[in-house]
Amino acid sequence: KPTYMGGLGFGMKWMMGWMHDTLEYFKNDPIHRKHHQNTITFSTTYAFTENFMLPLSHDEVVYGKQSMINKMPGDDWNKFANLRSLYSYMYAHPGTKLLFMGAEFAQREEWGHDSSLDWHLTNEAPHQQVQETLKALNEIY
Repeated sequence: KPTYMGGLGFGMKWMMGWMHDTLEYFKNDPIHRKHHQNTITFSTTYAFTENFMLPLSHDEVVYGKQSMINKMPGDDWNKFANLRSLYSYMYAHPGTKLLFMGAEFAQREEWGHDSSLDWHLTNEAPHQQVQETLKALNEIY
């Protein structure tokens, strides 16, 4: 509710089901994903019931959960392709987007509050391609 009605002023809700299902789906090798289509489409049945935000937050890249790029299956080439695919799916899905810092260039390490991001990775082609994908998606969005 708005603050003038006694609420806290929050207007969005994190779509945790979408986040969980999306990460579960994308951790599968693409050849096996055809058996998990309900996982990736279920959230569309309730996507318009509230004002949702699609979170890929700090909670998903700490405490042994791995970075976004390391959640993807396959070799490096496939990991980057899968991550770009995940982000494309995210932008095609209804809801406001939330990416935690480092996700925009495929930070390889988990987030740690005592260290900085590995900005030097932005000089490497695969990481630049992730940035370019998100740039294009942001322009469309």
